[in-house]
Amino acid sequence: MVDDQCLACKNNTATYSPVGCDHIVYCSSCAMKLATGGKCKQCGQMFAQLKKRN
Repeated sequence: MVDDQCLACKNNTATYSPVGCDHIVYCSSCAMKLATGGKCKQCGQMFAQLKKRN
């Protein structure tokens, strides 16, 4: 597994993280689907927002 790979689709580079835990786990496509909330794929913490990371 590549370190910067999206943990949801496993196809794209992860650039988004849940507000709260800050794990960079979602690509832009998956982030659009989860924009209103969900559960972090790395730690399981619930979130209400995502933010773009560099």
